[in-house]
Amino acid sequence: MSQFKFSVGLGLLWAACQTAGAQTPDCAAFAQAAPHGMRLQTEWIAGDTQRPPGMNAGPMLIAHCKLTGRMQERIGQDGKAYHIGFEMRLPTAWNGRLLYQGGGGNDGVVRPAVGPQAAPGYALNRGFAVVTTDAGHQGPTADFGFDPIARTDNAYNAHDKVAVTAKELVQRYYSKPADRAYFIGCSGGGRQGMMFTQRFPSYFDGVIAMAPAMRVSKGATIAAAW
Repeated sequence: MSQFKFSVGLGLLWAACQTAGAQTPDCAAFAQAAPHGMRLQTEWIAGDTQRPPGMNAGPMLIAHCKLTGRMQERIGQDGKAYHIGFEMRLPTAWNGRLLYQGGGGNDGVVRPAVGPQAAPGYALNRGFAVVTTDAGHQGPTADFGFDPIARTDNAYNAHDKVAVTAKELVQRYYSKPADRAYFIGCSGGGRQGMMFTQRFPSYFDGVIAMAPAMRVSKGATIAAAW
């Protein structure tokens, strides 16, 4: 009898663990829990149904919740509308880690947050929650430079806000903080990585700054405009 009770107990425990493991947060309802001052849209993407936008070949993406957000909306001194835009993808099979995907060029574009530089494959498909941002302005040209807040956002402030927000969203979605957080970026993204190590050294457990373009505005943007 005791052996039977022990076997049944193990079976119930296994079933409970399986049920708990199968539970996932409600992606659609998560937008309603957006922090104050943020607009957030969500989209559930089933596994093996999509590739990253613009990709016609390569691996399909695993099941995840895609977040598209904007915060600190305002009108700049140049009369243009600005906000800090970001995209975050939260996999169902989360490995407990967060990856901040750096931008490049003049930024101004929210690229798919899948972690393509974390080869092989995509960081998302390896279980990372991935976030990226447009650095606080919209459009890939250097016109944002006429607004002083946009310049500050592009330099560091937008990245500070998105990194902090990403960790908060991870905590809300998975009901636990990320075990580890990393940054990866190349060129302008490499500069962002170096910026993080100097201004916000506690934000990441590791930074990969590839070919950091340390003088983008002076050595590239103005030269290109000329």
